[in-house]
Amino acid sequence: MPSVEQQEMMRSLEPLQSITVVQSRRGCFQEMMGCEAPTEFHYYGGTQEGQRVSATKGNEIFDSLEESGCRLRTICAPNHKFRMPISTHMEGEGVSGTEILSIDRPCKLPPGVCKCCCYQKVDVHSGGVYLGKVEEQFSCCVPKYMAFDKNDNAVYKMQQPTCVGGFCVDICAEGNPCGRGCCKVPFHLFPASNASSLYPSSDASPSGKILKEKASNLDELFTDSQIFKITFPEKAGAEEKGLLLGATVLINANFFERGPCGGPCDHATAY
Repeated sequence: MPSVEQQEMMRSLEPLQSITVVQSRRGCFQEMMGCEAPTEFHYYGGTQEGQRVSATKGNEIFDSLEESGCRLRTICAPNHKFRMPISTHMEGEGVSGTEILSIDRPCKLPPGVCKCCCYQKVDVHSGGVYLGKVEEQFSCCVPKYMAFDKNDNAVYKMQQPTCVGGFCVDICAEGNPCGRGCCKVPFHLFPASNASSLYPSSDASPSGKILKEKASNLDELFTDSQIFKITFPEKAGAEEKGLLLGATVLINANFFERGPCGGPCDHATAY
């Protein structure tokens, strides 16, 4: 019998075709002074293909606030250990909803190319039940992640769009990077069973996408505030969608969070 948390997760996630994840400017004054604030996200759901989801529509469905120690964030960010509980959104200050997911990230070495161990990862739970994990994979040029279910079976492969036979990141995949594609960073989703090669070919059609979109110039200049749009694969179940929420949290932590010695990495092609 599924727990209350699992039932709420299935009821909330199953009908969604997309989610927009908006990082709050909570702690922006701390960040402007060089102190790393806990990450907070707000989640807005979409049920129609191509629907534009925004905070102004009032369709906020989830909230999450990072649980981690201030000392860890100051010394080890952005590779520090944290727990990110995701709860249903409830109107009213101080009113908490039902926790549907817990995304747990251990402290690991930074992401990088040609690593053979200590891969970045997150574990995803619901109501104390393990749903699976998302883990960095070995790569030479293009960042690569894999989502695994609770039985450790590969479910989705995630990588940026490629060119030059799959060995370079295609920075024009979302449009001219000096125009419409400015600051957009996509990670394409492929079913693990259909992606037998190291990297799917540049003309392969993804089944879904995690897209880092452009935030306001003020937010990107002074804070870590980011916006992500997740387009779920058509046949993804609630547990798989939970894993992809975990993947988004991990991608944000790996590529778009400030460290103690510098500004944010604003493009995953910093590999």
